[in-house]
Amino acid sequence: MKDPKKQRRSYKNTKPRVFLFFLVLAVLFWILTKFSKEINGTTSVQLSYGSVPQEVILAETSSQEITFDVTANGFTILLHKLRRPEVPIALNAYYQEGENNITISNEQLLGVIQRELGGDIVVRNLQPASLQIQLDQMIAKKVHVVPTTEIEFREGFQAIDSAYTQPDSVTVRAPKRMIDSIGTITTQLLKAKDVAANLSANVGLDVPKRNHVSWEPTSVTVKLNVTEYVQKELTVPIQLINVPSNMSVKLVPESVLLRMNIPIQRFQQVSANDFSVVCDYANRNKEENFMLPELLKKPKWLREVEFEDKKIDYLIFKQ
Repeated sequence: MKDPKKQRRSYKNTKPRVFLFFLVLAVLFWILTKFSKEINGTTSVQLSYGSVPQEVILAETSSQEITFDVTANGFTILLHKLRRPEVPIALNAYYQEGENNITISNEQLLGVIQRELGGDIVVRNLQPASLQIQLDQMIAKKVHVVPTTEIEFREGFQAIDSAYTQPDSVTVRAPKRMIDSIGTITTQLLKAKDVAANLSANVGLDVPKRNHVSWEPTSVTVKLNVTEYVQKELTVPIQLINVPSNMSVKLVPESVLLRMNIPIQRFQQVSANDFSVVCDYANRNKEENFMLPELLKKPKWLREVEFEDKKIDYLIFKQ
């Protein structure tokens, strides 16, 4: 036979759990009743802009969110509030070529949002009522490419001319407000050692990180013409200029030895006639009685020419 005291204690322990069960059940019925009814509310969506025409970009001031009133059952409204739906807008459907903005009317915007949210929710009172989407025009222009190199040549070899690129320019596309600030573009550094032949390498552009700026192509071929050089010496007569008519001046010596490094294939092509050296009497050093020779003419492709005599003495004979 069961103890009556134990039965009373068991009944007292069960009583709070039964009460809690019916309380939860009542709340669930209240929620179901409340949210199954059609109610009014306010919600918002994120705007996602796509299909942007190639010749424009979105300005940073473009609206990213829109708020509106809705009518639907409570569960639908709660679901939309929890997941914050994103509404895609295809801008090319509203863009007029050459325009700096896109206008989407209230009727158009309402239709886009309504289709995205579905027929079980009624949308009204958009805020903002319509969209004014600001655009920046994209401009394209050609930009000169400047090669960046660090070359070490084998002894006796040098570059015939400066490094250059193929193509020598690339196309940059950028917003109109930025395009004027883009002048030239450099390549990434090209390093080479012990170079004794023509150089050709594909090198990427050193493109700065800037939003909405694109380059085509993004790499070029850097080329450098290299050949073997040999030393050549030529004796060239010195021409004396600006001498007063009432005196005679004699240079000592009357010619000067020139030293130069010449590409081996052009060694026989260079003669003294390709050079012109002068001494200007008006620029003479009066205290030490000498003049400095000046090289007025040389082949354009020839880089460095050295004088063996850096100072030219002179004698004056008065007439």
